[in-house]
Amino acid sequence: MTTKQAGNGGLVMDPKGRLTEVVEEPGVDDGAAVKLPGRVGRVQQLQQGIQPVRIEKPERAYFSVMVRGLRPLITHRLGESQRAKMIADQTKQKTARGKRDLRDPEKEFRESLYVVTRGIYGVPASGFASAMVSACRFLDDFPMTHARSLFYIRGEGPRGGLVRVLDVKGRPAKPEMDEDFVRVPPRTGTMMPCWRARFDEWQCQLSFMINDTRLISVEAMVNLLDRAGTQIGICEGRPEKTGFRYQGMFEVSGQPKRMEKL
Repeated sequence: MTTKQAGNGGLVMDPKGRLTEVVEEPGVDDGAAVKLPGRVGRVQQLQQGIQPVRIEKPERAYFSVMVRGLRPLITHRLGESQRAKMIADQTKQKTARGKRDLRDPEKEFRESLYVVTRGIYGVPASGFASAMVSACRFLDDFPMTHARSLFYIRGEGPRGGLVRVLDVKGRPAKPEMDEDFVRVPPRTGTMMPCWRARFDEWQCQLSFMINDTRLISVEAMVNLLDRAGTQIGICEGRPEKTGFRYQGMFEVSGQPKRMEKL
């Protein structure tokens, strides 16, 4: 019989060539060690150091806060006409060669709007959330990957993803047609006219849920939103993108109001 020392006991090879591990049980003389199969012996040793997993309940917080536009807000939703063209291109549907559809400025303007309900327009709540996450790149020791899971902004309308755009009096804001020239594709393409919706004076009421206030406080969340408004912005022509148009900039106006639930 051959013996190799390992850990507290040892590896012992029996006459049939199988390895077993000698585990010394507490309170037993050295000469009375118990032989256990190697795998069972290791599991027994591991179990002695295992503690129950403790997971604390998250301390959530709910609040709403108003943001006020500093620069015009320009929306550019992917319209039905553009969607149909993209689908046709991807599915290789036949189209007349050399045929160019006449563009309708009024139609493109209407299709660029995010409709919450009839006569009420909005912007994606995800636009504000993305701006806040992007603003984390200017902060030390606050990775954007962590920020994504710390909060949620409630929306409404189709798929529950829109925040209402209000005027300075708190009523649904009315859009104007914005005419501009853009490169298609961006930076390298040909200059083309573009008609989109523009809100000159606007504000939005945002409703937040913080997943755990032990990770980030309400005050810190509001400050991050305020930074995002001037450093990143939302929608078309925002500071984060090239062009130096500085559209879609905003700031926090007023104090956050605590809520029981979203």
